[in-house]
Amino acid sequence: MGFLGHLVESRLASLYRIIGELPSMSRPMYETIHTGLPSSEHGIVANSAVRLSTKPNIFQAVKSAAKVTAAVAYYWVSGLYNRAL
Repeated sequence: MGFLGHLVESRLASLYRIIGELPSMSRPMYETIHTGLPSSEHGIVANSAVRLSTKPNIFQAVKSAAKVTAAVAYYWVSGLYNRAL
């Protein structure tokens, strides 16, 4: 990735270091994003874990504040927060 390194050195690109959560699979990451918890706490550790979220999440918080939510998202979001598919 020498060319990308050159772009960063020339200030024509940026390099950001991020800390990710594991496992880096879709369903566990959706649960992490919407609950703020790591996989070890929310228990969704694989895409094959098909169940509703059992932890407080953003959708519950908004609903308890008498607001309405909507999501244009992959069906796994619905599977976690609406009904398990």
